[in-house]
Amino acid sequence: MAKIKPSIKVSYSISLELTETEARMLEAMAGYGDDAFKNAFYEKLGKHYMQPFASGISSLFSAIREQVKPQLYEVDQSRKAIESALSDLNQKP
Repeated sequence: MAKIKPSIKVSYSISLELTETEARMLEAMAGYGDDAFKNAFYEKLGKHYMQPFASGISSLFSAIREQVKPQLYEVDQSRKAIESALSDLNQKP
């Protein structure tokens, strides 16, 4: 006979809206890698504050690399397309 074991799962997520400059800073920070960030943070500011959240650094930086970088690429491509279109308009007689 199958047994049913009820369970409850609660999860929270937070949406964050960034300016382009903020997104580029975040992507650059994550680009150094998880260990480099932890080592620099611990060395300069100590482990006391960040260590309880250290397990989240890897998932945060992974999400940044996977989600923010492609969005910034789209921003760059859009900017190039706009600049090209404006250049074309300026060259027309």
